[in-house]
Amino acid sequence: MLEATADTLEVTHVPLEYDFAATARKMRTAALPAGYADALASGLWPSLDVLPPTEAAAMGEALQADALSISIPWAQLRAER
Repeated sequence: MLEATADTLEVTHVPLEYDFAATARKMRTAALPAGYADALASGLWPSLDVLPPTEAAAMGEALQADALSISIPWAQLRAER
């Protein structure tokens, strides 16, 4: 989620609930790469070669944050442009 105020841009990552099994079935029906459909169920990215080494080494480790918020100094960023 993004929320802009006069001074900051708030970026908040929140967990989503959706029918990943139905989405995976639709992906398979559309003949999309099976690895991505499998990733919806497992949570594991299918191609580690595109990940930075630190992230690739952490494969299979659960994320600990339920929500993550980042505050960006929006006014400062605009002034620098």
